Amino acid sequence: MDYHWNDIRTEFSDAQNSTLPEKDFQSRINSIFKYYLRWGNNIVSEESIHIGSAQSIRPDFVLYENGVAQVVIEAKRPVHSQTERNREQLYSYMRQKKVDFGLYIGECIQLYYDNPNDKDFPNLILTIKYDEMSANGTDFVKLFAFDSFDEVNLRMFCEQKLTETLAELKLLSDRKELISNASDNYIKKLIKSDYLSQGYTSDWVDKLLDGLQISISENITTLPITDNETIVTQVTPKSHQKKGSALDYTHYTIDGQGDFGKGELAWECFNLFQAQNPMIYQELLNVFGNKVLSLSEIAEWKKTTTDKSKDRRWFERKPFVSSDGIEYALTTQIGKGNIDFFINLAKKLGHSITPK
Repeated sequence: MDYHWNDIRTEFSDAQNSTLPEKDFQSRINSIFKYYLRWGNNIVSEESIHIGSAQSIRPDFVLYENGVAQVVIEAKRPVHSQTERNREQLYSYMRQKKVDFGLYIGECIQLYYDNPNDKDFPNLILTIKYDEMSANGTDFVKLFAFDSFDEVNLRMFCEQKLTETLAELKLLSDRKELISNASDNYIKKLIKSDYLSQGYTSDWVDKLLDGLQISISENITTLPITDNETIVTQVTPKSHQKKGSALDYTHYTIDGQGDFGKGELAWECFNLFQAQNPMIYQELLNVFGNKVLSLSEIAEWKKTTTDKSKDRRWFERKPFVSSDGIEYALTTQIGKGNIDFFINLAKKLGHSITPK
């Protein structure tokens, strides 16, 4: 049978523009999976899961195949904004039902994967907006239509997406490092190595490079505008900059909530990322470089540094713990030059970061 994402997303997007009660929205989800995606009686609503002798929890839906639970679904109204509590609830249902896949369906659809080899929180794999042309929407239909559902294929899909996400983050981190001030020495080393390989002396190359400042900047491409495109002028909010100062005091919101300066915003964005993408400490260093450092390494650094602001260089009072048990902190040295790195982290998870 040919299933179409557009038919499904219409059911969800219509609910975004209405005051549809949560129970009615859940009923709509039940109908989509039961009749359109053909899960039939293999979707179970509000199944009671006993915890201990006196307590129980009830996930909104559980998808079964051959009598084995495969996917847990947590549903919220499309006008709802997802909270950390919602995610924790979904994680709890997944662990209690011993399933590796979870779906959050509300203002968007999110697929979570709980790697059985990882003891930390499940990873966010996909965020699917209710967009007619969404490529992820097409993937959703292929993965979750009952006739084509395959636990092994879904697991392979999630593992591949995780690999791609880590590769993108590493690329983003390396690119930011290249366009930082440290790129000057790095490029000069490459140039010197090339000249030395051509037979020039080290002194000659040093004289050649002496007094030169070399930098790398991002390439900004302007796309051509065709006749049938509308030109929209976007006004960028003014940064909160003190008169006579080069410092940028812009504050931001996350999904329309909060009031964060750059340092606070970076910490919050990183917190969102690490909660859904647990890594061992070495992986964190590979991806984030000098933006993170273990508390033990910070303590050793403090013993030898002459930096008078050494107690303010890291978010030591709000540390994180890597999946291999190492406590570490995020740098507080956040400004115009590196805040975009953290904003992109949050955006990749489906969050909206807006200047105030």
